[in-house]
Amino acid sequence: MGSMEILIADDHELFRRGLRSFLESRSDWHVCGEAADGKEAVAKAKELKPDVVLLDVSMPKMNGLEAARLIRREIPDSNILIVSQNDANLMEKAALQAGARRYIQKTRISPDLTEALEALSREALNHHPPVVNEAESKKGASAARRKLEMEQQDPEAQKREQQFRAMIDALPAAIYTTDAEGWLTHFNPAAVKFSGRVPELGSDRWCVSWKIFQADGTPVPLENCPMAVTLKEGRIVAGAECMAERPDGTRIWFTPHPTPLLDASGKVVGGINMLVDITERKLAERANSLLAAIVDSSDDAIISKNFDGIITSWNKSAERIFGYTADEAIGKPITLLIPPECCGEEEEIIARLRRGERVDHFETTRMRKDGSTLDVSLTISPVRDAKGQVVGASKVARDITERKLAERALRNSEERFRAIVTTTPECVKLVAADGTLLHMNSSGLAMVGADCAETVVGKCVYDLVAPQDRQRFRAFNQAICRGEKGCLEFGIVGLGGEYRHLETHAAPLRTREGEIVQLAVSRDVTERKRTEKALADAARQQQALFHLADELHRAISMEDVYEAGLEAICGALQCDRAAILIDDNHGIMRFVSWRGLSEDYRKAVEGHSPWRAGETNPQPVCIDDIDAADLGESLKATVRAERIKSLAFVPLVSEGKVMGKFMMYFSARHDFNADEIELSLAIARQLSFAIDRKRADAALRQSEEKFRKLSESLDVEVRLRTVELEAYSSGMVKQSEQLRDLSQRLLRAQDEERRHIARELHDSAGQTLTVLEMNLARFLEEAQQSTPHLAKEAEETHQLVRQLTREIRTTSYLLHPPLLDESGLASALGWYIEGLRERGGLDIVLAIPEEFGRLPREIELVVFRLVQESLTNIHRHSGSKSASIQIARDGEAVSIEVEDQGKGMSREKLAEIQSRGAGVGIRGMHERVRQFRGNMQIESSGSGTRILVSIPIPGDAQSEEQSAIGPLHDAL
Repeated sequence: MGSMEILIADDHELFRRGLRSFLESRSDWHVCGEAADGKEAVAKAKELKPDVVLLDVSMPKMNGLEAARLIRREIPDSNILIVSQNDANLMEKAALQAGARRYIQKTRISPDLTEALEALSREALNHHPPVVNEAESKKGASAARRKLEMEQQDPEAQKREQQFRAMIDALPAAIYTTDAEGWLTHFNPAAVKFSGRVPELGSDRWCVSWKIFQADGTPVPLENCPMAVTLKEGRIVAGAECMAERPDGTRIWFTPHPTPLLDASGKVVGGINMLVDITERKLAERANSLLAAIVDSSDDAIISKNFDGIITSWNKSAERIFGYTADEAIGKPITLLIPPECCGEEEEIIARLRRGERVDHFETTRMRKDGSTLDVSLTISPVRDAKGQVVGASKVARDITERKLAERALRNSEERFRAIVTTTPECVKLVAADGTLLHMNSSGLAMVGADCAETVVGKCVYDLVAPQDRQRFRAFNQAICRGEKGCLEFGIVGLGGEYRHLETHAAPLRTREGEIVQLAVSRDVTERKRTEKALADAARQQQALFHLADELHRAISMEDVYEAGLEAICGALQCDRAAILIDDNHGIMRFVSWRGLSEDYRKAVEGHSPWRAGETNPQPVCIDDIDAADLGESLKATVRAERIKSLAFVPLVSEGKVMGKFMMYFSARHDFNADEIELSLAIARQLSFAIDRKRADAALRQSEEKFRKLSESLDVEVRLRTVELEAYSSGMVKQSEQLRDLSQRLLRAQDEERRHIARELHDSAGQTLTVLEMNLARFLEEAQQSTPHLAKEAEETHQLVRQLTREIRTTSYLLHPPLLDESGLASALGWYIEGLRERGGLDIVLAIPEEFGRLPREIELVVFRLVQESLTNIHRHSGSKSASIQIARDGEAVSIEVEDQGKGMSREKLAEIQSRGAGVGIRGMHERVRQFRGNMQIESSGSGTRILVSIPIPGDAQSEEQSAIGPLHDAL
């Protein structure tokens, strides 16, 4: 074996340089590459394929544990060693789970690494190549033996052997021979064609086929095939049917005929096997079985007969339809089934069959066993022999009795339907998909004003539909002709111009030609619609009045009153436009609110009034037709320009005098009726009352405003003084917040500085001492061999370097434990508590769930510092010999409880601490908890002290936890 190739992965160049020097001091070790982070280590491991990979745990981009997993996955045979300064009892299990062969602590790297690499070298030397398996060995021996036997035969025996093989090669059946152990000795060309491959003499055993299957498709191992059974048991295997699969995937059916070949003593010396292809026979059997199954499962009676009219076959449906069993029918004349009046049909059918013709769908009647008759549809085909001669007939009889009954019922139903359509008072019609009217009864003709059907039938029905409903009716007709059902209300205009409103119910109807048309029944609902409209108008008017009263009651401003009035006017009176005019201080009517009126129109008619000044009991003035009204030409032209055809003036009266009016306008000629005038007066009364009330409210508000201003002047001084006090208080709060923010920043700066110093000690001094320790180990080894008098001093120096390394590591861990970042809170606290037990003799119990998981980095640091400060206080001040720590979490918060059994604190001292007036450590704990919106309580008595802390976990802590933990937490 050559030198062992080693890949080093560590983020400290000094350590890599020292480790390379240490490894290459041995001629059988060679460093093939270096990597400064986990990702680079994975890439170089794939590229270089080293024998051993040395990985540090704490590396940027990817830690050593995750890199070990990826390397193990990509290069399963790789040997991985994890090297780290972390304690072995904390990291060894995680390293092994990641796929490492061993975990080596940097404080003992010289002896432990040497031992590990030497062990791997010994494993490589003890590796042996695989040997040839027993089957291959036997196969080679058998082939050699056969070759030797052939060479030892005399010429006459060789000649007979050649003649025998030539005879086999000439046979059309697949034949092959084997020796006593089943190895192929010869095969003919038919065997090659049969198996779809060229068998290999001396390599193929038992059979020439690629694969063999039983009749049910179960695979047959070649060592269990018929030829193997024959050779093993010395008997002929007959009657088997198998399937052989060729290399191209095709399968064939065959029957094997293996026979053992015996010598003079009866010993099996070989075998011969003939494979008969039965694929065509199997396919024919399957086709016949399928045909028989189809005949038996058919719902139609299938009967065969010869030309003498004698029944030769009879299926189960024939038994069901005609009542005769097969035993009763076969051998009997076909006239058994023919009624006397239909006997002549059989002679004509036989004559057509003799001519080779086929009889399709011949509808007739036949007779059952009980004497009853049934309607059947016959399809009769000639049956030919192998020479093509017609020797009989096959008859398929379908029972169509139910169909015939249905046809008769349908004819009766159609006749009844025609009678109903003719006499019904509703309009019954048929409409094609394109709108063509196909049929309309007499009631429908009367509705559209047609004297006879020819006037409208065959023409487009859409022409009779009112223009506004024509598109809806077209879509409705198309939906019905697609197979849907529905109803529709629409208007029609008769031939005489009379408008009617119809309600129609329609369904699809398939004609005999297969076309789907609309079958509709329409009822004249014109009177009902008029009644419904009158009721709806009355309901709308009442609703408008109720709504007006409610809106006027809720109105806050005069504009709200006007808007509610216009809404009621347009809604109840159904006018197109409206306006409200109110007298100003000079008695001139001015527009105060309107809808749909132009500015030119308003300017032209503003100030106009149809009533005299001071007129009592004024009445509405209605103009049905502007063109016929007695108005001045100028005013009439203005109204026409606004496209107004009808209008009405309705007076607004207050205390018996006209104070304004409202106008309603119609764009088409409108005939005003008494109901409309009465309704307009009701609206005017409510509107006038609301205007008066709002005016009174406005006067009251003016009086209240005067008193309010007087009251406000008294409050000004009070407000000014209040503002001054609030400004002073705000300043004090701001200063307090600034002090708290400064405290938090100091704590964060303290933590970062601790982290920085700890990292410097770990990365600089720690790595340097590790390299120094490796160099001293080499120096010590050389001193023991060359200068023994220096060995003792070198060993003492070596131990001092190890002690200094441990002390620097302990100091670094106390400042900021790296386990807190790498392994999480549980590992970091476990290490700290173990050290405190050794240094201070304090008995500490830590309870933290195994599934606790990771927290955000800042919260883990706060929890660690809280526990650290609490245990420091217990050790220094409480006099307690024991302490307990409980840490738990739920979905929203993490809780910490630290308790001792010491002397406790007095009430005064506890009150002072609770008020944050004493104790720098306690104050720091409070500030750490406060910056995460947490809560901290201290309870103390003569039997001990307990600290309770609860810190909320941010909503995105779960995702942070997963990204922070990474594979390291999975391994731990």
